[in-house]
Amino acid sequence: MLQSQRVRYSLLLLLGSVAGACGDGSSREPAAKREYPSSSEDSIRMALERQAVFDYSALIAELQIPSATRPGEPVPLILVVRNTSNRPVWLETGDSTYAFNFMVTGPDGVEIWNRLHSIPSGPIPAILKTYALAPGDSVKYQETWNQQTDRGRRVTPGTYSVRGALNTNQDRSDEFDMATESKILTIEL
Repeated sequence: MLQSQRVRYSLLLLLGSVAGACGDGSSREPAAKREYPSSSEDSIRMALERQAVFDYSALIAELQIPSATRPGEPVPLILVVRNTSNRPVWLETGDSTYAFNFMVTGPDGVEIWNRLHSIPSGPIPAILKTYALAPGDSVKYQETWNQQTDRGRRVTPGTYSVRGALNTNQDRSDEFDMATESKILTIEL
């Protein structure tokens, strides 16, 4: 649970205690012995979601990859989408399988691997996922690149460029509208 969520919940409990203590005095039970709902992530999440807004300018996408690896080693690729604002923000994506992508470009500048090309073709489910990201909170999308091209050929040592992208469904188009800057990955000898 995030520290800011705990603080908000504590404030809600404190306000509830104060309101209870300022009642009409009809309760015979002392305020100190009253029980309040236990803290749960669900109740905090629901409180945050009621205040969330669609402000995609508050979200940033970051790519996390190693800077270097050896030939044949699996390469972890992580796309992190973070809320940089001071209020909850809704993030809406398609089905998690198709919501994000990673692209690898070879030393010659030609795209050699695209995550979505490795997914078996078929009907794309029309599932919409929605997250309320608290201030400073993030969601991660992960994949592993096996150092092969879309055609299944092993890549050679060299310098490669990697990008990540997320389809936020903001404009309901098929284009990815939240992409990261390219990062360099070196496959060493």
